[in-house]
Amino acid sequence: MSWSTRGALAALVGFALGIPTVAFAQVELKLGHVLTSDSHYHAAAVAFAEALKSKTAGKVVVKIFPQGQLGGEVQEVQALRMGTQDVLVTSQAAVVNTIKEWQIFDVPYLFDSVDQANRALRSETGRKLLDLVDRQGMVGLSWLSSQRRSLS
Repeated sequence: MSWSTRGALAALVGFALGIPTVAFAQVELKLGHVLTSDSHYHAAAVAFAEALKSKTAGKVVVKIFPQGQLGGEVQEVQALRMGTQDVLVTSQAAVVNTIKEWQIFDVPYLFDSVDQANRALRSETGRKLLDLVDRQGMVGLSWLSSQRRSLS
């Protein structure tokens, strides 16, 4: 259920019961990643933060912690699963111990090009692989191209 739906539902219930309703306070989310502030991870984090702030009229803000300030990738995955971190940008390698199916991405020369890899990850199969994080108490939002690896 979205924040706006929850707010509308709370207002309706409050109105029906004669309980005064208040607006939601601003929510701050912690987003961590291990790369520098000039990396593609950080650019994605900034774009995410700006989009979320815009779409929620400033009610949800994202505080970004680059360069492993919240820990290494494995620690950040653990923090996300425990609820002490809200969002992260990470590599697949930090998640393969949790989601064994992602080991497929370790196969050398799996894709012939970055475009082919992106098409595969945007496909129904890519969505199914991303949705595997749900079983681990996380939500996969999107794939992010990291780098050219094992492409001939």
